[in-house]
Amino acid sequence: MSTVLVVTNKDDPHADEVIPRLDGLGATVFRLNTEDLPGKISITHTVAGCESSKITTSTRQCDLKNIFGVWYRRPLEPRISEAVRDEEYRGFAIAECSAALDGVLLCTRPRVWVNHPEANRIAGNKLFQLAIAKSIGLRVPASVITNDSKEAIDFVRGHQRAVIKPLTSPLINRGAHAEYVYATVVDEEALRQREYAIRHAPVIFQEFVTKLRDIRVTVIGREVYAVAIESQEDAASLVDFRRGFVENLRHIVWTLPSKTEELCRRLTYCLKLNFSTIDFAEHLDGSLYFLEINPNGQFGWLTHKTDLPLYDKIAALLNGSLPSLTDSGGIR
Repeated sequence: MSTVLVVTNKDDPHADEVIPRLDGLGATVFRLNTEDLPGKISITHTVAGCESSKITTSTRQCDLKNIFGVWYRRPLEPRISEAVRDEEYRGFAIAECSAALDGVLLCTRPRVWVNHPEANRIAGNKLFQLAIAKSIGLRVPASVITNDSKEAIDFVRGHQRAVIKPLTSPLINRGAHAEYVYATVVDEEALRQREYAIRHAPVIFQEFVTKLRDIRVTVIGREVYAVAIESQEDAASLVDFRRGFVENLRHIVWTLPSKTEELCRRLTYCLKLNFSTIDFAEHLDGSLYFLEINPNGQFGWLTHKTDLPLYDKIAALLNGSLPSLTDSGGIR
């Protein structure tokens, strides 16, 4: 019987769906909600004689040397007791807890990582992923990443219309509420009016791709699933399908060209991942433009819109009944 460690948080509907499927496959599942660290979870790593790592809760203990698969899903920052009132000490305690958790995970050698945290970090860099995607033969929009206003204006002038989007997560956390930075169309005049703002941080400028629809690809191990999202049917989602109500858009199970399907596997493999979600824009001429790859992307809504067995496939990958894409699934 295989043991699977799920590293996430209490409010993760994806984990809620996959864990019962793992149970059904006969796996032993240890769910680690990282916000419970350190109050309800202890971590012990021993470097003496036989090296060992274990995670303990009030009811269970997980010996990390016996782990078959790790799903590094959606961990949150450790939550320190209110008894620690000093903000500097609280920050120090959070950093110590995070370092301990990172350390025991880095020392873990499962058969399957989905995905290794270091692989996630590297693959999540949009500048790097654009370079890798282009190098393996995917069509990539002309792009410039810069905080130089002259470079940005010259680029936009050369393409008439361009899209501006962030290098990192589009989420800005404002405490009680969140703000999202979506891909937005800009022209030269708009840039000149806010030329001073470009200096504050580098961003991505890309040629505007006039598209028929968006294509969302999910790679799970060696299997590839594509869904067309009819984003052009709603004015709010014309540029970025996430801006509107994505679940109200038509979703259609899609067949990728065989070469593109293989390139999706190759891109995921090159980034040392066993799971990814990849976004394409289908141009008016039918060609597919790579936009970005997310090593830890959401996919639950796709299962509800299309009945694709994505939850089942994730469980099978973690349990070893679905072949992994990479031998180790992580950085070595």
